[in-house]
Amino acid sequence: MAHSEDLWNAELAFAVATGARGLEGWVEAFAEDGAQLHQGGGISVGPDAIRSAMAGAFGDPDASFTWQPLRAEATPSGDFGFTYGRWTVTRRETRVAAGKYMSVWRRDGRGLWKVVADIGHRDQG
Repeated sequence: MAHSEDLWNAELAFAVATGARGLEGWVEAFAEDGAQLHQGGGISVGPDAIRSAMAGAFGDPDASFTWQPLRAEATPSGDFGFTYGRWTVTRRETRVAAGKYMSVWRRDGRGLWKVVADIGHRDQG
């Protein structure tokens, strides 16, 4: 695995799209068979399930969800990779939650990076 500038940029574009379009920006980053693994143990697979599971998290107009990648690595063939970093939720400019995440990515048929698995873990405290 080696640092992947285009995967890094895909992760940043994912964050920008989510900031601009909320839930729909979040969902569009996932592959059709992409999965979101929830801290409580559940798994949502596919856009409809992910949209349903995340609707509440994106439903508060006073809250914002941001993240910053710390690492992006891809296979030598450039078709799979992973990113990880830190996320934060703020409400009215006050931090209410923070944690770590890891996403597994693969290129789709058009050559775009798509999330195939995502997991976040909330910090204790």
